[in-house]
Amino acid sequence: NSYYSTEWSKTIRTFVKPTGLSGPPLNVAFNSRGKTSLRVSWKAPKSLQNVELTGYQVCFYTREDTAPVFLVFNTSAKVLSRTLDNLKPSTKYFVTVSASTKAGYGEKSLAVSKITNGEPVNPSTTSYYTLILNIPKPKDYIREVMVIVQNAKMTSTLSENIKTSDLKPYRENMNDPYITAYLKADVLPLTFVIGDGKEYNSEQEKYINQPLKLNSSYIVFLRFFESQDSYYSTEWSSGVKTLIKAPVECIINQNSEQSNDEKTRMDLIIPLVIFALCFLLSLGVIVYQRRLIQNNTRQPDHKRGNSEQNEKFGM
Repeated sequence: NSYYSTEWSKTIRTFVKPTGLSGPPLNVAFNSRGKTSLRVSWKAPKSLQNVELTGYQVCFYTREDTAPVFLVFNTSAKVLSRTLDNLKPSTKYFVTVSASTKAGYGEKSLAVSKITNGEPVNPSTTSYYTLILNIPKPKDYIREVMVIVQNAKMTSTLSENIKTSDLKPYRENMNDPYITAYLKADVLPLTFVIGDGKEYNSEQEKYINQPLKLNSSYIVFLRFFESQDSYYSTEWSSGVKTLIKAPVECIINQNSEQSNDEKTRMDLIIPLVIFALCFLLSLGVIVYQRRLIQNNTRQPDHKRGNSEQNEKFGM
């Protein structure tokens, strides 16, 4: 008989839940979200141990918070939801819920998380067929971003309510929102040109950044992804219009008007030039005649002076 034994382990103390405390609330989930709010709901705990609930405690926090923020409130057993207000846009929040009885608060639920929606983007016009959009750098947990475009004349659904599965690449004469680009977060921040005609593809799908139509209004929103199931959207932007080209008739009229103006100017300039030349020519003739008269007057005087000198010297 050959064997060996270990030493005794350290003492382990077990804890018994105090009488009258509940188990964790069930099915904690988010029902809706906005830029600065999240609505969370839950179901009553199973393990009540024949005690009466007096309310719930909701704890929410972000990764940036140094300490959790507690929101404590009392409700009846029938009220199983709460809206968290005054939150930060584009921020991931973690939430836990615990039930309270006269004996105190019971176990917390498992933490659930949700990212609040972002501020609307502000595209601007650059040409007849493009818009320019500044895409900011998101939080480190964001991996990818979609750029979604729609003709502003069409009725738009709230960006939050559009399912990712309903968003498709551009097709000709498409009125629904479409994905014009799929970008990796590591290229951000980025000044992006909507409508440059290039491809911005994901691993599963090809997305052509289709040139826009001239003199047309568009709205834009971004969808940032942490994972396929964890994402947030910005609100739709205001409508932005591409540039309009002047009609051909207008251009012809402008050229015609310009030609007429130039012709009018030439009609004025030519007579002035002729008048100036005639004036200069007349002035030249007058000066020449005066000099000629002066020369003719000087010659007799010169001859007379020479005769007088000859007579004086007996010549």
